[in-house]
Amino acid sequence: IVAAGRRSGKTTMAINELLKEALSHPDLPGLPPQRSWYVCDTYRHAYMIGWHPFLKICPPELIKAKNIQDLIIELTNGHIIEFKGSEDPDKLRGVSLVFVILDEYGQMSPSVWWDVLRPSLLDQRGRAMFIGTPSADGCPHFHDMYKLGLTGDPNYKSWLFFTTDNPLPGIIEEVAQAKREMPSDIFKREMQADFDVSNDLIYDNFKLTTHTLPTYEPPPEDFIVGTIDPGMTNATAALLSSWKKGRIEGVIFKEYYKKGMLAFDAAVEIKKMAEPYKVAYWIIDHASMHREQSTGITVFKKFEEVIKPL
Repeated sequence: IVAAGRRSGKTTMAINELLKEALSHPDLPGLPPQRSWYVCDTYRHAYMIGWHPFLKICPPELIKAKNIQDLIIELTNGHIIEFKGSEDPDKLRGVSLVFVILDEYGQMSPSVWWDVLRPSLLDQRGRAMFIGTPSADGCPHFHDMYKLGLTGDPNYKSWLFFTTDNPLPGIIEEVAQAKREMPSDIFKREMQADFDVSNDLIYDNFKLTTHTLPTYEPPPEDFIVGTIDPGMTNATAALLSSWKKGRIEGVIFKEYYKKGMLAFDAAVEIKKMAEPYKVAYWIIDHASMHREQSTGITVFKKFEEVIKPL
């Protein structure tokens, strides 16, 4: 699993690895077809990011045939290399693979790997490589995969590369200029592949791995407060925080964050999230007192119908 900054050379590295694997697995009589895939989030990206760079790197004398319509290359040793988009995961089923690259895995559904591509490697004990740069949401499933490679499990291995690891002339100077021009959170994410930064952070030194307790559950005697920020055009967010009597420290232990939800439906889901806990009271953003033009009902009133007391 490779987390890397933009223009660090991760795609070139992956394509070289793809070619090495293909040359190491010639098609032999009595064995399943020897096949490798380069999978991107979209078919268009597979063509732009995978197909063209591969043809530039692969020596022409190693290519027996190529099909540009289906993005398929057959090498002289019989190995088949295909470039795929993951928009429709079901179309990726049913193939036996010896190697697969998932480029920008954070932009794909996790099911592309676990439900579809992982089983394709079983019969030939195939290998996989995940590459990408974290996006603004932190790419939770890509981050989880990256952390898995840091656990010491012999089946997984993770690497981190900065943009400045690219040996091309002028990269260090360009990155230094970008650091002066870009917001710090975006720079850390795009140039240093930092999973723990996202847009609009109040504290740009906040890190999920350092400042969160993933398994925290409040003890029964804690004082629980719920807060809601209804989204009119933006997402609706809600938090549950736990407070110990006589102390000023609190722990936020549950979060709700969804876009495109009607107020009533969001309230139902937030109430369900809070059901296991005895919430003492709820606080809701004052903007929720604005009335809808069509009905004259406030968003506050809609939430109050479901979550009481507000």
